[in-house]
Amino acid sequence: MKNILKNTMISIALILMCANGHAGENKTVMPGKTVSDLTSSISEALSTNPEILIQKAEQDVSTHRVTQAVGAYLPSLDLKAGVGKEYTKQAYRENSLASIDTRGSETKNRYDPSITLNQKIFDGLETPYDIRKSRKELHQSRKNLEEAQILVAFDVMDKYIAVRRFERLVKLAKENVQTHKAILAKIKKLVKGGKATSGDEKNVLSRLYDAEAAVGDIQGDLDTAYANFKEVVGAEAQKLKTPKFNESLIPKTVKEAVEMSLKLNRSVVVARATEDVAKADFDKTISPFLPSVDFQLQARKDYDVGGKSGLSTNITGQFIGTFNVFNGGRDIGKRRELRAKMASAKYSKRKELRRAEKEVRVSYAELISARAQSKALRGAVKSKKAVRNIYMKQFDAGTRSFIDILDASHEYFLAKGSLITSDATEDLSAARLLASIGNLLDQFTGEMQMLAGNDKMEGAQLKLVSVSDKKNVKKESNKDMKGNLAQNGQGSISERSKAYVDSSKVMEKPL
Repeated sequence: MKNILKNTMISIALILMCANGHAGENKTVMPGKTVSDLTSSISEALSTNPEILIQKAEQDVSTHRVTQAVGAYLPSLDLKAGVGKEYTKQAYRENSLASIDTRGSETKNRYDPSITLNQKIFDGLETPYDIRKSRKELHQSRKNLEEAQILVAFDVMDKYIAVRRFERLVKLAKENVQTHKAILAKIKKLVKGGKATSGDEKNVLSRLYDAEAAVGDIQGDLDTAYANFKEVVGAEAQKLKTPKFNESLIPKTVKEAVEMSLKLNRSVVVARATEDVAKADFDKTISPFLPSVDFQLQARKDYDVGGKSGLSTNITGQFIGTFNVFNGGRDIGKRRELRAKMASAKYSKRKELRRAEKEVRVSYAELISARAQSKALRGAVKSKKAVRNIYMKQFDAGTRSFIDILDASHEYFLAKGSLITSDATEDLSAARLLASIGNLLDQFTGEMQMLAGNDKMEGAQLKLVSVSDKKNVKKESNKDMKGNLAQNGQGSISERSKAYVDSSKVMEKPL
């Protein structure tokens, strides 16, 4: 019987496994969300990136704090009811107030409901200062959200540029492989005709293998760039388009850019808001040194209270004044603490002003340098491509060696790869500059509302502009780009300029 039951259970299990297997085969994997241009990438990131959602939640917290602070102006109404046993014992001796001795005890079922209305008349200015502070905190949270949006948008552009850069490098590397295959085919014909040796063929073949290895290396970098893009945007990059960069959006001079940064840089704006919050918090410390006045209205009924049988009704209305004379020095200590915090916030603002100016100057210098380098490299690429083509024709005519065309192809490959990287550096420097002066999102064509409040940004509509096609930038060599974290924990724009792969990493391999 046990064997029959065991075999039956095994059969059922096998049937279920087969059924699940067939069901699994019929399942279709739903494709993930994809984006194909910079505008949709930034829009998607601003809607779903956790950094943005965290700051939005913090803004909601600040909004509720304002509601709480305003509520202190309204009266409070308390209902109270007590029921239970009461034991009362008295032992009074005869005196001028009591003509006879009174001794005895009584146990009663006590019941005493009451209602109390309390209205603050003056609370030492605590409520107005608390409201002022909570509104400053709300303003600060909005500025934190704006800063987070700028940082996330810059991060999206960073990853977008990286993907497009490596896509172009992969395409270039594959073209380089095809060039080497064409040269190898020509050498094989010469070997068959006795005009070249097998050593020549092996030489070209080794160069071909190096070129193919470079493709695999760059493809790995591209896959990493795709993963980084997905992390920030929350969607897959698919056939990313090449946007055009609007040169007129860049300030004409460094001085103009610095002036804009000192006024509009989001980290500076947040630092100013933080200083305002610290000052409002300090102003609140005056309240404990002032008296408070409340008006209280109370009505209560006492049933069998105090050992007496029957009902007692009591209604009172009174003004209650309170003034603390001594509190162990805690109020003075608190005031000194917040004065120090206010000074700290002021110095933090100065620090952000200096860092904002540095970021603008560094970004502007890198932008000018990258533009000059790109201009020179474009000429170099054009010349090296022409040399390669001429050498190829001369090789076919028998007046040029295969080593010359291999070297010419290699030189063209290096120059083109350097140009791609220089273009990426130029674009990211421009994006970093715009982020530093606080108007990065204003530079995009097409309207998009940033995520804030009730999924809207205080009525502000941000225009999204295209940033350039060119890809991720060179490895960051300036250690000053690693600053301290910004106050919202996300870091400055310079910190968002991640370390990029230098063109030499891709181009250093012998071909």
